[in-house]
Amino acid sequence: MKSLTSKAFVQFILIQFCYIYSSTDNLFLMKQTIFLLILFLFLSGCSKHNEEAKIEIAADEAYPRWIIKDSLHTTQTSGIAFIGEKEQIKYFLLADDNGVLHRFSIESDTLFELKKIAFNENVKVYLDTFPKPDFEEISFDKKNNKVFLSIEGTSYGKINPARKEANVKWYAGIYELQFKDDDLFSDTIVSIQKLHFEPEEKFFEHVKSNIAFEGFTFDDDYFYAGLEGFQEQKIFADSTFIYIINRATKKIIKQINTKELGIFTICGLYSPENKTLLGIDRNNKKLFKINFSDQMDISSFAFKEIKTRVPNYPAIGYVASLESITMDNDNNIYMIDDPWTTYFVPAPDILNKMDKKTAEHFNNFIPIIYKFKLN
Repeated sequence: MKSLTSKAFVQFILIQFCYIYSSTDNLFLMKQTIFLLILFLFLSGCSKHNEEAKIEIAADEAYPRWIIKDSLHTTQTSGIAFIGEKEQIKYFLLADDNGVLHRFSIESDTLFELKKIAFNENVKVYLDTFPKPDFEEISFDKKNNKVFLSIEGTSYGKINPARKEANVKWYAGIYELQFKDDDLFSDTIVSIQKLHFEPEEKFFEHVKSNIAFEGFTFDDDYFYAGLEGFQEQKIFADSTFIYIINRATKKIIKQINTKELGIFTICGLYSPENKTLLGIDRNNKKLFKINFSDQMDISSFAFKEIKTRVPNYPAIGYVASLESITMDNDNNIYMIDDPWTTYFVPAPDILNKMDKKTAEHFNNFIPIIYKFKLN
């Protein structure tokens, strides 16, 4: 059922019926009318996110594929951003959770190239102050030629091997990167600046060590930051938050709890158009879509389960951790599996069914990329 009537209007009608029947002696009829109106109000509220919501995608037959070129590969890739196409070659930026960026290209749909991005001395010195420069989401604003990077605050790493307590909120957050000569193909980052959103205490309220914003995207008017989730004793809860931020003022205008949407985790966000989000719920293996009204309320919601398969072995599944999403100029969606080292490698009896190179890729935790056509 579509929600065509606002709560305020239904409440007005309810009051009118109460007034009409209060002047009669038909108490049963009045109670029945009130009950039906309350039931209608409840059903309207429950259905408000389902209006005309749908996602139609088709898996590319040439995918999934390993992100490797000869011996060069990425490690724990958590972010991907499409940055453009030149001479029929599609280019992307990749972000790894070990503090490394790559430029990644795809030619003829299957030929991969990787180029490591360098940091100038100032950026190196800055990142060296982090216990661990844990890169997550990366996104590219083509209109303004800006690159944004989400960094997770981790309280341990090369300068803090004892895992002593650290204020992870000093490090966690959203950063703006600048390439040399403002050219994404210069392959060198010359500046990194942290963005500050207000109220800051609200933005960082649920940030912890290894829990921050694994989803970040934008449209013309808003930033959208998705908290990975809530975790206790290494178990994730059944909901998380999406923060909607005014781009001009950098003030949070809305905080959305995803519980009623059934979204457990947010590990990638992309906005294909204004007031629309595509995202990944890693723990549920789902692609979700949210449309917002002009008032930035959720007007529709849909999701699609993603089936993860071993490259070249479509009949064999494995434990995947999809953690990034982007879209190219041809409506193709790309997702990357950031190998969860505890569960990524299949059991020996499953590995024995595969060729030697595939088994090596699993044992070396090579990330896997997926491609879908959005219809």
